[in-house]
Amino acid sequence: MGLYRNLGGGAFEDVTVQAGLDPKMHGLGCTAGDYDNDGGMDLAVASDEGVSLFHNENNGAFKTVTSGAGIKSAGLVLGVDFIDYDHDGDLDLYAVRYTGKPVLDPRKTSAVDTNAVGSNVMWRNNGDGLLRM
Repeated sequence: MGLYRNLGGGAFEDVTVQAGLDPKMHGLGCTAGDYDNDGGMDLAVASDEGVSLFHNENNGAFKTVTSGAGIKSAGLVLGVDFIDYDHDGDLDLYAVRYTGKPVLDPRKTSAVDTNAVGSNVMWRNNGDGLLRM
């Protein structure tokens, strides 16, 4: 995973480690949105291990808040998106999970665990910092 700051003029600076993010994480998709309405763009990342949620600390760094926000997701997640599906002003989180037959993981040269097969997931945000299925 990488996070790059736009320096303008077509140049970018890698700030992944400086922002407290793991450059070894294998993200498959991500979305940015202010899920807690504090003015900072938070990140949700889809990976082969589930969904990870990172809170923008508004100081150039992110803090992992996945379990604290109520997100429990395992298995292969292909994409995530923040959306206010219930129109209450709080961003909800939608995750697209792998729903087909197990596939080979090129890093492990073995089949993905069949527990990764499942349906898509929506977490509803009630404005209290917790996301509920």
